[in-house]
Amino acid sequence: MTRLTRPVALAVAAVLASGLTAGCSVTNPQETARYYMPSDGVEAQLGDGLVATNLLLLAEDAQSEAVLVARVVNSGTEPATVRITSTEADVDVEVEVEPGQTYAVGGQDADEQVTVDSLGVMPGQRLPMTVGADGAEPVQVSVPVLDGTLPEYADLLP
Repeated sequence: MTRLTRPVALAVAAVLASGLTAGCSVTNPQETARYYMPSDGVEAQLGDGLVATNLLLLAEDAQSEAVLVARVVNSGTEPATVRITSTEADVDVEVEVEPGQTYAVGGQDADEQVTVDSLGVMPGQRLPMTVGADGAEPVQVSVPVLDGTLPEYADLLP
């Protein structure tokens, strides 16, 4: 090989190698771009900039008192009224959330604590609930019922 063709051959090999390794991501989805819920609760999208997130219930058993945990985030420009209800358990909560604010239901540093006499649903199961807001179609969610097994929830039980 001449002195000139060797660098050219190395450059071509480098370009081919980078093209082949970059091609691996063509058929594999980028996992960091995949949306997921980073909590044990569920989410309800209610409209432009309004979301109820981390919805979950905490109870020792089906007959014991339970606590509702949720965060309502209003990244819109108008105040919003959000209502969280369940016809299967006595849950009916209405919160006002100012623009650019988060309203915390249950949990540490909550704006409001909501307890329910009895869910009739065992931890590990789910309770059907409805989340609605002014001017938005109500969203049906299946809210998980958890107990104090996980340390982060042990202190939040009623």
